Formats: sequence, structure tokens, C-alpha cells
Amino acid sequence: MDNVNGLWNQTKAKNWDGLENVLTEHKEKAEGIDDALIPQMKQKIESLKDEGQDFPNSAGELYELLNEDSETDEE
Repeated sequence: MDNVNGLWNQTKAKNWDGLENVLTEHKEKAEGIDDALIPQMKQKIESLKDEGQDFPNSAGELYELLNEDSETDEE
């Protein structure tokens, strides 16, 4: 959840494209999000955009959206 809070706070334009831009900025930086997670997150964002999902209103909602498939897969 800490990573998602950080992403939320850094995403000035509260939309999917803005979030993707922040993820791109994080790639190959020493601190922050693991580079291996960035392509997975971008793929999930593309899926949410394709589904017509509105951008969430909070970091908590963003966390739920980004993790809903992985929780479903575990059941």
C-alpha cells in the first residue's frame, strides 16, 4: 500500500495517463517501486482503461483496483 500511496501523491493529473507517466519516471531508479512490477502495473492500467474504469478517487481505491485480479486468482 505504501507504493500506491506514493504513486497517488506523485500523480498530479489524476487520470490513468498521469499514473502511467509516474510509473515511467520510476523505472530504473534506485529507490521506489521494483522495476519488475512496473510492466505488470502498466498492463493492469491498460486493462482498466480498456474496460472504461474511471480513475479512482483515493489511494485506497487505486490499491483495490490494482490488486483485484491477484486477489481473485488466489481464491
